[in-house]
Parts: sequence; structure tokens; C-alpha cells
Amino acid sequence: MKAKSVHNPPGRVAHSCNKIGDYIIVTGGQAQIETPGGAQNFALNDIWLLDLVSYIWTSVQLTLPLGIFFHSGAVGGDNCLYTFGGSTYNTQGSVDRLNVLYKVNFFVPPLVELAWKVSIRTLNMFLG
Repeated sequence: MKAKSVHNPPGRVAHSCNKIGDYIIVTGGQAQIETPGGAQNFALNDIWLLDLVSYIWTSVQLTLPLGIFFHSGAVGGDNCLYTFGGSTYNTQGSVDRLNVLYKVNFFVPPLVELAWKVSIRTLNMFLG
């Protein structure tokens, strides 16, 4: 799910930054590029990990479905990253507000947790 990188993520504002274990996770944000017509803002959909032991940035090969900025990020007890809301640019270049929740699981949960989830699902099927 991740590829080693020797470079840093591009500069950004309005991103989310969360910690899971020995990693800092940076998602989305807004960047600006200079064009002949002037500066242009765009929303990012990338995900980066900073290993706090080696201080190496890694670009995650998974991306958010949309480029988002001014969103909220939180880490759940299941070591998943939850990203909610924010803004994005529509096809006309205007800003749209979002009411979406994304969940990203960066690490494989322990086997006992996976077995427990399957057991609960199976029990729910029988109990209705």
C-alpha cells in the first residue's frame, strides 16, 4: 500500500494531520501553482506518511476519492483514519462543501479482532 520516497510531500495548507503509532499521516489540503494567467488553487487527494523513527516520508499509493481541504481527520481505536467533510472544487472552479466520511485502514488489524467482527456478523445473520 505504500512506496518508499526520498522526497517530501508538496507544500499545502488546510490539510489534516494525524498520528497512528509511529507515523504521522497527512491527507489532502490545498496547493497553489503559478500559471501564465496567475496563481491557481487546487485540492489535493494524496496521502503521505512520515515515519517518526526514520524520518522518511512515504507517498501512499491509495488516494482519497476527491481532492479535499479544510476537512477533519481523526484516528479511531481500530487504528483507522477517518476523514470527514471539508471542501472541494467543482467543475466550474467554485468551492463545494462536503458531507462525506472516508475510512482508511493503514494496518492489518490483529487476527482476534477480525475473528470477532466475523463472529458478530454471523450472529446478526442468525438473530435477524
